[in-house]
Amino acid sequence: MPTRQVSLTAQNLVQKQGAKIDLSGGGDLYSYEFVPGTGGTNDALAGNSTSYPGLYAVLPSMLGQFAPYDPQESGASSLQPGASIYLSGIAGLPAGYYPLLPARDALLPEPSS
Repeated sequence: MPTRQVSLTAQNLVQKQGAKIDLSGGGDLYSYEFVPGTGGTNDALAGNSTSYPGLYAVLPSMLGQFAPYDPQESGASSLQPGASIYLSGIAGLPAGYYPLLPARDALLPEPSS
């Protein structure tokens, strides 16, 4: 188990007597790590997975919205800005157009309204 720690990295870092780092800003920290196991070495949630092409996340709260786009992740996925899909609806998921999100987005909690 890793120890709790805070690392500061900068070109110039000056520490003065009595200086404090305020970590009370709140928020949530999420992490994901793929570890190869008995199921193999191919991460199904990777955007460039050859074993699971076309695997995406759909969030019910994003009905009719435009998907966020991260240019730093664009190489890991074939998704284009504005990519969406029409779903006819099932229990808990109304019919409509939903933005396609990278599969790993399914690991994040549903945004609150």
